[in-house]
Amino acid sequence: MAKVTARREGEASIRPLGAGAAPPEAGLVAEGVRYSAGASRLLDDVSVAVIPGEVLAVVGPNGAGKSTLLRVLAGDLAPQAGRVLLDGRAIGELRAGELARLRAVLPQQSLLQFAFTVREVVQFGRYPRDDGPERDALVVGQALRAAEVEALSERIYPTLSGGEQARVQYARVLAQEARYLLLDEPTAALDIRHQELVLRVARRQTAAGIGVLAILHDLNLAAAHADRIVLLSRGRVAAAGTPWEVFTSERLSAAFEHPIMVTPHPARPCPLIVTGPD
Repeated sequence: MAKVTARREGEASIRPLGAGAAPPEAGLVAEGVRYSAGASRLLDDVSVAVIPGEVLAVVGPNGAGKSTLLRVLAGDLAPQAGRVLLDGRAIGELRAGELARLRAVLPQQSLLQFAFTVREVVQFGRYPRDDGPERDALVVGQALRAAEVEALSERIYPTLSGGEQARVQYARVLAQEARYLLLDEPTAALDIRHQELVLRVARRQTAAGIGVLAILHDLNLAAAHADRIVLLSRGRVAAAGTPWEVFTSERLSAAFEHPIMVTPHPARPCPLIVTGPD
C-alpha cells in the first residue's frame, strides 16, 4: 500500500527526536514469544516485528492475545519463552527512562481521575525528555493540534467525553516523541472522522521513521491504513503480510468463526471486508 504523507490544512506533525537516525538493527521484534496465565496459553510461539517507517496492524477475535502481545513488546510483561529486542537490544536490559524515550504506549483505557487540565495530561508525555521548556511547549502544542484537542487544552480531563479523553491520551503519546508507538485499540471510543484522524496521524509518523503498531477491531481501518497485518487467533499468528495477503474470506471466516467476504474497495486501493449472515 502506498504511504500517505499529505496532511490537511491545520493538522500538525510531530517529528520525534532522533528521527532518521535509527540504528542498523532497528526494529521492535518479538521472536518465538510464549506467555501463559495459569493454564491458559495467551501467546504461543509468536514472532512479529514493528519496523520504523511502517504501520503494523494487529487484528484478531477477542481473546486472541492482541493486548498481551502489545504488553510484551512494550516491556511490561516478560515472555516466558522467546525474546523481545528493541533496536537489537534485549528489552529487559533497558532502564525505565531509556525505554520510555524509545517506545510510547497507548493503553485501551485510562483510569486518570485527578483534576488535571488537558494540557497537563499531554505534558506527562514529556517526562522522559530533558529538552527544556521551549521544546516541551512546542511539542505539546503540536500534539494537541494533531489530535484535535487544542480547543480543550484548559478543560479538566475527567469532565471530557470518552472519545475526547481518548484523543487527549493519543496526544500524550505523540508528545513522548518515541521511535515506536504501541496503540491498543486507539479508535475504539472515536467517531468515524476521528478514527480516520488518529490513523492518518499515525501514518504521518512513519514518514519520520517511526514504527507504529495498532491493535484494531475494525478490519476495514486496518486494511486502509496498515502496511502490514498480523492476524492472531488463539494466541498464534494465523497470517502475516500485506492487507491483500492476510485478508481473505476463508482466513477471516475461520479466525472470527463468522462468514466474512472480501472484495476490492471501491474508493481505496485496499480490500473491503463485509460480514455475511450466519
